[in-house]
Amino acid sequence: MRMCSVVTLIVASSGAALAGPLNPPPGPIADTGRFGPRIEINQQNTPGDADSLFRIEKPGSYYVSGDIGGEPAQSGIEIATGGVTIDLSGFTLRGDSGTLNGIVSEPGLRNIRIHSGFVEEWDRGGIDLSASTGNTLVTGIVSSGNGGVGIATPGNSLVSGCAADSNAEEGIICGSNSVIAESVASSNALDGITVGSAGLITSCTAFENQMDGFFVSSGSTITASSAQSNLGNNITARFGCTVSNCTSRNAGQIGISARNASVVIGCSVQNPSVQGTIGIEIGQAAIVSNCVVQNFATAIQADIATRVTGCIISFYTTGVQVASRCVISRCSTTNGTVGFDLIGADASVTACEAIANAAEGFLVSGAGGNLLIGNSAAGNGTNYSTTGLDTVGPIVNSATIGVSSNPHANYEY
Repeated sequence: MRMCSVVTLIVASSGAALAGPLNPPPGPIADTGRFGPRIEINQQNTPGDADSLFRIEKPGSYYVSGDIGGEPAQSGIEIATGGVTIDLSGFTLRGDSGTLNGIVSEPGLRNIRIHSGFVEEWDRGGIDLSASTGNTLVTGIVSSGNGGVGIATPGNSLVSGCAADSNAEEGIICGSNSVIAESVASSNALDGITVGSAGLITSCTAFENQMDGFFVSSGSTITASSAQSNLGNNITARFGCTVSNCTSRNAGQIGISARNASVVIGCSVQNPSVQGTIGIEIGQAAIVSNCVVQNFATAIQADIATRVTGCIISFYTTGVQVASRCVISRCSTTNGTVGFDLIGADASVTACEAIANAAEGFLVSGAGGNLLIGNSAAGNGTNYSTTGLDTVGPIVNSATIGVSSNPHANYEY
């Protein structure tokens, strides 16, 4: 009995010694975050200078603990070093008349991340990281009502899950080799979303911007995105771009404009309320495939040596207008004025259909020398109007279809 009591006393004493004090020492508890200490942005940790309220001079993970209001001639937060993360924690950086940028970086920096908050009404811009050299990440930011660009990043950047609204310049603009994903740009005074060469825009929306909805530079891709009611082109793509599975509605000018060597595939382009100018404008040596285009003066306009295939076009003045050496196949034009218009030479039209056009179904308005075989036409003012220089399969109708065996015949019915 005595030995048991001694053992119990020793164990109890050891447990008390290992547990330490039950009450923590006085003073604030540091926010450690998930991966280590974080630093609050305040006048003690990040004092400002002549042109900033707060200035970050050391790498690390920073956060704000409340809304920040702007002051004239100053930016909200200035980043002076790379290796910085800023968590806005759902709070707002709000500018005022005469302020600079909400968040701005000095030149030549890398590895900057900004996320989770609101930036609004700064006179110059919302978030301007454009002077950095790359590796920037902006996520979960709403940037609105700023006097410049809503969100601007350099090349090699990712902008994801952001919204830019009513800014006085572009909504979102990123440099080359950047990705913009799942973001929205609306009612900005210039383009909605812009990316430099070899960039990617995916699953984004641009509407009611005063210039283009989307603008992508050479070698870029825009996919699974929607543009509506932008006053310029809904989508503009430079040389060698890919535009796939996108939707364009109510463009102020052109639905989709893509330059030479570009590909436009699987897109829906419509102007349901008023007939627009051009649905799809494509440059030389390019491809338009499997698109639906409706209600334009010219639905598809193709430059030299372009291929147009598998498209469905309706309600237009001219359905498909192509220059020299183009290849048009398996396309359908209905309920317009002219279905297909060949304005150059040495183009070919095969396995296409023109129905219920007020004037010509198939028209060669250029010099001639084109190939038309295996097509069908019905209910047009004139089904086929070609020149003596064109190569045209025999036109077969109800009176001759039973006796014609020519595999290259064109049909009318």
